[in-house]
Amino acid sequence: MKNTQIIAERIKIQSKIQGITVKKLLENCELGVNTVTKMANGTDIFSQNLTKIADYLDVSVDYLLGRTDEPKTVCGHSIKTGDIGDNISHSDTSVKISESQSKQLDETAQQLVNAFQQLNFMEKAKVMGIIAELINK
Repeated sequence: MKNTQIIAERIKIQSKIQGITVKKLLENCELGVNTVTKMANGTDIFSQNLTKIADYLDVSVDYLLGRTDEPKTVCGHSIKTGDIGDNISHSDTSVKISESQSKQLDETAQQLVNAFQQLNFMEKAKVMGIIAELINK
């Protein structure tokens, strides 16, 4: 299956899972009724259209492109400080934070998520690249 066919198929699958028709999805994204068909044929793969569809379905563009099998986006979930702490290695694991510090961290994480949601696709890609570099250091 070509990548463009994967995109169209995943759009159809997510629409069905979420109980909406592809026609309704396209109407709500202000896209033409043949957009998904054109995507499957490789004749309409505009990133803006794909971004609108991914945002509407609350899945990542990478999922629609077939680059990952995980449909959810970071933006679709709130980040808790426990999630952050669980993924960071510390030389001193006895670090304690107060309840007010924990609340502030939760608020800061939510602000980061909100700011990330406001970025366009290319800006999000740059941020994710920076994060990947930091993780791999």
